[in-house]
Amino acid sequence: MSAEDQAAWDEERAERIAQRDAADALDRENADFENMSDDAKAVYDAEYLKWKKEWFAVCQESPDSIDCRKGREIRDAVELARNSDGYYEKDADARETFDDTQAEETDKEASALAVAWKEDNKPASGEPGSACAGSSCVTEGHCCGTSTPVSNAAGVTDGQETSVCATIGKWTD
Repeated sequence: MSAEDQAAWDEERAERIAQRDAADALDRENADFENMSDDAKAVYDAEYLKWKKEWFAVCQESPDSIDCRKGREIRDAVELARNSDGYYEKDADARETFDDTQAEETDKEASALAVAWKEDNKPASGEPGSACAGSSCVTEGHCCGTSTPVSNAAGVTDGQETSVCATIGKWTD
């Protein structure tokens, strides 16, 4: 690695560490860490380490999942709810009960984030996953409509569906 490449790598690494440190500080702020008892701080630290390990595993397994892409935002919502409930000052059974109840709210938050992410990241016309834009096939290999065998009569959609257009114009809307 050249000195120039090393400097660029070091700069990128320093930026990622700064972003992580800022996110960690925000998490502590959301949990109101500074005002916790020492016992609650220990519970928070253990729980936060557990969450970070789980998030890392999710991102290794499914880097494109909303739980990976928006893991911090989901965590922020959970921490705010925990803070308002005094979560870290409670005993283990009360925290477990809260977690069970919060799971549904967390799923709703993740779903809302997924919808927002999909809206913000729509593929361009003609790209895989894009809208048909009024045409069955916008570009070579881009298909819209019902994929049915070309030997079917007009309007008949029975038969083996396939996932790839062989050529433009072989599929029906």
